[in-house]
Amino acid sequence: MRHANRRDANEKDIVDYLEAYGASVFDLTRAGRGIPDKLVGFEGITELAEIKRPLSKTGKEAGSKWTKSQKAWGRKWRGRPIWLIRHIDDAARMLEDMHGRALRGDAAFLPSSPRASEPPAPSST
Repeated sequence: MRHANRRDANEKDIVDYLEAYGASVFDLTRAGRGIPDKLVGFEGITELAEIKRPLSKTGKEAGSKWTKSQKAWGRKWRGRPIWLIRHIDDAARMLEDMHGRALRGDAAFLPSSPRASEPPAPSST
């Protein structure tokens, strides 16, 4: 079964949050073949992220699971682990991690890249 280009309902809010804190977000969904949803750049750090719907109240996945092609692609991927983002809090943790790595000097030097004075806090919404 093909699921390409199907969007999770929380995707827009998560992308809006990332961009509001200065991240670049590039949509990779059209690439298909199991490649993660988003390429995210923040303070000179680049990550791959997969956006999925939140877990149900019982803790079970509510229809938003890793596809066979995503699992296969992930097994072949030799870069950093892919971020699984279900909530704004997950996006905030990713930005905090990226910010920390940038402060430690893990980022490529980008003269035009703004440096945040502190990592973003998750919103209360």
